Amino acid sequence: MSLATWKKKFYPIPATKSPKKNAASHSLKKWLGLREAALRRHGLNRDWGGVIDKKGNGLAIAGCSCALCHWYFDTTSSGDPCCSCPLYKVLGRSCGHGPKGGEYSIWGYTGDPKPMIAALRKAVRLEAKNAKV
Repeated sequence: MSLATWKKKFYPIPATKSPKKNAASHSLKKWLGLREAALRRHGLNRDWGGVIDKKGNGLAIAGCSCALCHWYFDTTSSGDPCCSCPLYKVLGRSCGHGPKGGEYSIWGYTGDPKPMIAALRKAVRLEAKNAKV
């Protein structure tokens, strides 16, 4: 197992290729793959900025690999550049700010993806609701 097998299951297309209407679902799938059992099954280790296999192949877990950031991060916004993100809508803030630094930072510091997974599940429901409108 390797980064390639992990990507096949949890990150089959880059964030930039994910359709906007599926951005939250794409992100959720990636974060489900960041659970310890999934990483172990594919021979990956977590570090602060991403995951890496025994051969040194890695994937940054950051805005560059996030479909939500790709579609919703807005540097021209007069407020928070994340304010149009579905995660911002369900959390009331960006995922990088808040209690204990936010869901993204919790994973970075502790390796626990559960807070981000919970938030992304809410964002997926919001995404599905908006698709019906």
